[in-house]
Amino acid sequence: MNRKIVRIFIEAVLRYKGRIISIMITFIIASLFTFLNPIIIRNIMDQGMAKKDFRYIYMQSILLLLVYVGQQLINLFQAKLSTEVKNRFINDLMGKSFAKLMKLKLEYFNKNNSAEIVNRLYHDADRTGQIVDRNIISIVSYAIGMISGSIGLILLNWKLSILVFLFVPVKFMIVYFMSLRNEQLEREVIVKSSEFSAWFGNIVNGIREVKLWNLYHAKGEEYSSQQQKILGINKKREMVNTYNLCGDSLVNAVLTVLTYIGGGWLVSKGRLSMGEVVAFLVYSISLTGPITSIINLRYFVSGIKPSIERMLNFFELDEEPSGQDIIANCDFKELILEDVTYAYGENKVIDNLNVKIERGDKIAIVGKNGVGKTTLIQLLLGFIQPIDGTIYINGKNIRDLQLNNYRQLFSLVSQNVYLFKDSLLCNLDLKRDCDMEEIKSVCNRNGIDPIIHKLRYDYDSLIEENGANLSGGERQKLALVRAIIKKGEILILDEPTSNYDAVSADTFMDRVVKEYQDKTIIIITHDNRVLNKVDKIYNLEQGKLTAVS
Repeated sequence: MNRKIVRIFIEAVLRYKGRIISIMITFIIASLFTFLNPIIIRNIMDQGMAKKDFRYIYMQSILLLLVYVGQQLINLFQAKLSTEVKNRFINDLMGKSFAKLMKLKLEYFNKNNSAEIVNRLYHDADRTGQIVDRNIISIVSYAIGMISGSIGLILLNWKLSILVFLFVPVKFMIVYFMSLRNEQLEREVIVKSSEFSAWFGNIVNGIREVKLWNLYHAKGEEYSSQQQKILGINKKREMVNTYNLCGDSLVNAVLTVLTYIGGGWLVSKGRLSMGEVVAFLVYSISLTGPITSIINLRYFVSGIKPSIERMLNFFELDEEPSGQDIIANCDFKELILEDVTYAYGENKVIDNLNVKIERGDKIAIVGKNGVGKTTLIQLLLGFIQPIDGTIYINGKNIRDLQLNNYRQLFSLVSQNVYLFKDSLLCNLDLKRDCDMEEIKSVCNRNGIDPIIHKLRYDYDSLIEENGANLSGGERQKLALVRAIIKKGEILILDEPTSNYDAVSADTFMDRVVKEYQDKTIIIITHDNRVLNKVDKIYNLEQGKLTAVS
């Protein structure tokens, strides 16, 4: 997994190499400024103050100020470039995640609610984006700082510099153990946050039951319990971070004290000047600072590693199978299910099912609840695949067809119509490729003009999420118009009249048959009122279809 993380980092560096090279150049310039600081400070003390040369002190002080200003300008430029790289990386990662999400099997969405999916993707993308954080990219600057700091220390006094080098393994051990604990806690946070998102989404989706059963207090207690678990882990993380910082500060303090003692002894023996001691302290910071940052990279990575692992696992999830062949919409002749079987665990809901559906057929499939009618629709649409048997269209196995191309053959009006939070027009013409006059003509023929005109802005009116500002019957009518606009050769209707009275149901079916008189219609229904609109009736029972005379 560590190799995969390194690979992600290398790919990011290559993708944004122009900006990263610019960042590296600024790090080199900043390191040169850092190297100059102790020299100027030493000169101020040994050449200026010791000799009481105010003009020299003044000139060197101005030079020191310019160096500080230059450092800050470099830091600002670094921050700007680093933020651009990080934001672009996260944006690209989210785009890749969204593309992957659209190709996943339907079972993934059945197992994870929308709140959980969104929270997980955004959290993991944001955490993974830190792999191109300024702290990691600046490793080159740290290396240069270590080299320049080491050279400065050795040139001043190689014996005293050994003291500084001895503290490096001490810092490493502190960070190593803290990073292990931090990684463990980060994994716990990810698990608990995911559980909370799933719980929260479940509550929002079931808000009617919460209100109906007066579950406010019970769900409030569950919320507090969920939050306490997350807050407890976050508290532990903050303490681990504090222990790490305190340990590092303590090591630096001990090193500084020992440097004062050693430096003071050398000054008293005339082997070092005051300016050289101060310069030595500055160089030791130039060395230990980058060393601390490099060692702390392990601690930093330990916090993002679990998110990277989860995102990599997400990208490895199985996608919907898709072949390469294509079929033109107008070429549809026949659809054959041959010995098709599908099971949920040990329960076979479709068992060696055989049926042939030809162009222009109008068929109804009836059966009791739970016998597999919805499963049959999902098999036809390629949302799930048979565990045995084959589905053919025009003699071709649908597994050999491009899935998106195959689904273009179908229009669907489901029992639970889904409408996007968008304009009415965009909900009718989902692909945004239909002529406006044609849309108006379809709407007029199917009697939804009254629905359109009652909305404030007609076709530009906002439809609330899932059509919350429309009745069930109105949503059903819009779904039919949307299906007609798609121009699929096969129309599947899943309980199409569930929201209609007898007269409205009859009118609805008359419009369907008229619009699809030369095309194929498959109706899943419990409503005997629509059976006189079809040519063939099949009963689904014990996983098999039986023709009803």
